[in-house]
Order: sequence, then structure tokens, then C-alpha cells
Amino acid sequence: MATVTGQLKSDSDDIARKKMTNSIAQEEVAASINDPDNELDDESFSSAIENSDTAKVENKFLKKLLKEKDLHIKSLCANLDILHKQITLLNNIIIKQEEGISNNNHNPEINEFVKKSKLLPLKNPNDKQQKKTQDSPSNQAKTPNQGDNDKKVMKTLRGYSELQESVQDDNENLDNNKTLQNEDDNWNKVKSKKRHRRETNKPIIGCSVDNSTLKAVPRISFIHVFRLNPSTTTKDIEDHLCMSNICTFGVEKLQSRYPDLYSSFKVTIDHKDQDVAMKPETWPPGSCVNRFFHRILKKTALP
Repeated sequence: MATVTGQLKSDSDDIARKKMTNSIAQEEVAASINDPDNELDDESFSSAIENSDTAKVENKFLKKLLKEKDLHIKSLCANLDILHKQITLLNNIIIKQEEGISNNNHNPEINEFVKKSKLLPLKNPNDKQQKKTQDSPSNQAKTPNQGDNDKKVMKTLRGYSELQESVQDDNENLDNNKTLQNEDDNWNKVKSKKRHRRETNKPIIGCSVDNSTLKAVPRISFIHVFRLNPSTTTKDIEDHLCMSNICTFGVEKLQSRYPDLYSSFKVTIDHKDQDVAMKPETWPPGSCVNRFFHRILKKTALP
């Protein structure tokens, strides 16, 4: 029993001693950080960090960060080398494509197409630069296929020829417009002619004086006489027209709108006397005369 209590007492003393050393180390590190004048030497600083548990954990974490930083720097350097190689490869490909375009100028099919389309042959302005690059050693890539280059050049030439044809058509249209504008001054204005009306089938009117058994029915006209004295009768109308040598076939008294003020009559006369009957001198002052029109009766459907 005594041995057990002695061992527990020794363990508790060790724990208390470690806590005391950790607290002392932390106080020394904090004092060195907060007070710039109180600087510790490297040995005392490292010993203080080693004696504290939290400092050990932080030390391991910082070492791990430094290793990851070194690995990240190495990967960035490798990517940079790859990008430099890609740039040199692209430069070599561009140089080879320019050489292929200059070689296509000697292709007979392309030259024949250029002659037909009335286009100038393609000239590469970088011929001198190509000679210099051929003399200097470089990492050259594989040359592209000659057939692909021919197709590309033929396609561009067709586009140029179509563009040139469209421009020529526009110029011709502009020239035609100019000539038409000049010709407008010499034109004569055409007057519109009236359309000939179709001749209607007009009847002829007989005028024979010979005595014959045939007799024609005279044409009659109807006139409306109104605003006469309310005491006027049909006999008065007939006598008045007879004095003017106008033949009457009938006089009918109408129901006027205001019978106490004036009277109205429908008079049937010969058609040849219509002009005389419509003159103002034929009638007394204040009276009114006009042609009489009958209403058109609506036809009713049979039951």
C-alpha cells in the first residue's frame, strides 16, 4: 500500500513539474514577442519551444507547410517548361504553313484558276524571313499535307472571285442607273386618252307626215306645281296652261302638307311642251314647279 501511494505521489510531482516548465516556456516566448528589447538567444528560444507541447504541434505544422510549398513550386516550374515547349512548337508550325502557301504559287491548277478569275497570284511577303529561318537550326514540326493546303487556297480564291463578281454587278447597275437618268430628259410625256364609251342602242323617233292607219302614243311628262292659293282648282290649272298653248292630259290635286296655306297639283302634259312648262315666265310669281317622279313599287314575292 505504501509503494502504491509513493508511485502516485511521484507521478503527480512529474505532471506538476511539466506544467510548470510549459508555463515558464510560454511566458518566455510571449515576453520575447511582446517586448522587442527582451530578445532571447537561439538556444534558449529553441529550448523553450521544445519544452512546450503547443509549440511542438505548431512546429510540425509549419514544417509540413514548407514541404507543400516546395512541392507547389516544383509543379509550377514544370508547367512553365511545358508552356515554353508549346510556344516553340506553334512557331515552327506557323513557319511550315507559310512555306506551304509559297509553294502553292507554283501549282498549275491554282494558277489556272487565278487566270480565269482575273485575280493576282498570291505572294508571300515573308519569303526573305523564311530563307533566314531555313538557314538557322530550329526544332521543326511535321509539315502539313500538301492536299489540305491546296484545298484551303482554292477555297479562298473562290471567295475572292465571288466577291469580285458581286462588285462588278453593282458597278454595272450603277452605270445603268446613270444612263437611265440621262435618258429621262429626252422622253416625251404621253397624254392619257379618254376611253371610248360603248354606243347605246338608241331608238329612232318617227317623223312622217303622211296619213296612215298607224298611230303612235304621245310621250308624256309629269310636273309638280305647288305653293298655289288653297282655292285653286284643277280647272284653273287647265285654263292657265291652255292660254300658254300647253296640251294637258290630266290634272290631279294632291294632299299638300299644309292645305290651309297652299295647294299642290300633279299635271300630265305632252313631252314636247316640257321645256315651255318649266320656264318661270309660264307661272305666276311665288309658285314653284319641278318634275314629278313616281315611287318605284317593290315587287312582292308570290305566295
